Amino acid sequence: MTVMIKYFCLIVTLFVSFSLSAQIMDCPSKDQKRYSCGNVNENILGTINRKGYEIMSHFNIRLVSHFEKDSDKERATKIVELCNKVLNDKDFWNALENYKGYKYAVFENDQGIQQISGAKIVNCLINSNPMDTSRPLEVDIPLDIELYGMIFKTPFESAVAKEIGDGKIYNKKWFFRGSSILDIGSNWIHEFSHSKGLKHCYYCHEARDYSVPYVINRIFIEVAKKYI
Repeated sequence: MTVMIKYFCLIVTLFVSFSLSAQIMDCPSKDQKRYSCGNVNENILGTINRKGYEIMSHFNIRLVSHFEKDSDKERATKIVELCNKVLNDKDFWNALENYKGYKYAVFENDQGIQQISGAKIVNCLINSNPMDTSRPLEVDIPLDIELYGMIFKTPFESAVAKEIGDGKIYNKKWFFRGSSILDIGSNWIHEFSHSKGLKHCYYCHEARDYSVPYVINRIFIEVAKKYI
């Protein structure tokens, strides 16, 4: 019996280790061969149980930016309205917590990097801490958006935005003025997730496409389509 228990424990340990290794890949040092990023087609909401899930917090996304052009301000206001609808939809949080396809799910702060999954991902996005399970009744999310770069895309550009830790989200002008509000809204929440410690790999690789911030992009767009 003792031997059987030992074998059982060994199998469980190996299973857990395999599960984590399948979920958490190392970031590559170069682009993955014959792999094109940004082309994942999924029906995430169709793969989760959408009954019985609740999120107790109410989210208030608001702009704290100054736009020189009225047309930019009007566009940003529409995007914020969409962000509020998506983040106050329980399907967004349910999908974020219960998505099974993560291949790079990590939280990083000044104390290091740790693997996360499930509710810990939600904890990060709400509380900046994977161990903080509290759900404040009101969550205030000020977004400071700054436009930069040229008004047209050059052949050498691929990045559309960045978050560098100064409290702002930077959008390329050509991206902000030429893309759909779904794509821009999903980008804003993607970049916001970086400020909460959620990271992805730099090089084009499936670990990047299936990281938490990029999965957020796809979940956001799926949920946002309810409101467009």
